[in-house]
Amino acid sequence: MTIFHLKVGMWIVQIMALIIAIIYWKHYKNTFQRYFLLLLFLIVVSEISATIVKEIFGLRSFPIYNVLSILSFLFYLFWFKKDLNQKQLVNSLLVLFSIATLFSAYKDRFIHGLMEIMWIAGAVTILISSFLFYLDLLNNKEVVKYKSTPKFWIVTGLLIYHIGYLPLLLFKDYIGANTFYYRVPILILNIILYGSFIKSFLCWKPRNI
Repeated sequence: MTIFHLKVGMWIVQIMALIIAIIYWKHYKNTFQRYFLLLLFLIVVSEISATIVKEIFGLRSFPIYNVLSILSFLFYLFWFKKDLNQKQLVNSLLVLFSIATLFSAYKDRFIHGLMEIMWIAGAVTILISSFLFYLDLLNNKEVVKYKSTPKFWIVTGLLIYHIGYLPLLLFKDYIGANTFYYRVPILILNIILYGSFIKSFLCWKPRNI
């Protein structure tokens, strides 16, 4: 198995999540989760485009990944803001992320590398927002049926993914971004993340409407 095979495995789980999102569209199209369909489409297109740009045209794909990361973090934070009770705190996290992104664009290598400062700030804001979600869930009567709540699975996937990826990012230069020690955990984290997204769409079966 090569690094490319691991990347293909990641594409498969992402495309599966997109297909499930399309299949169940009619069940959640009137909810805020409908925007996840656009997010998944953007992710799949960006991942494939980045590989084409790098492997076929020999260009650097970091700008694609950096833009995708920025848009994804902003999407998740706005999604949390709509759902959480502590909206002012989420606004503060949005400001923090925006400042970190601008600083990262100035200091990090937008074209030649990953905007690590932006990514670390984004991951931290996602972790804080996730814990706020669980606090709200514990104070809500829906806690007794959390397993059938789409938002629970989305947040759980985001939490596990970012907890797992942060140390990989911090020690990326020591591990090596193109080694199995780095790529295998990335694949596992993506399976957990998009598997959680898939589970969230499955919660919208007719019996749950």
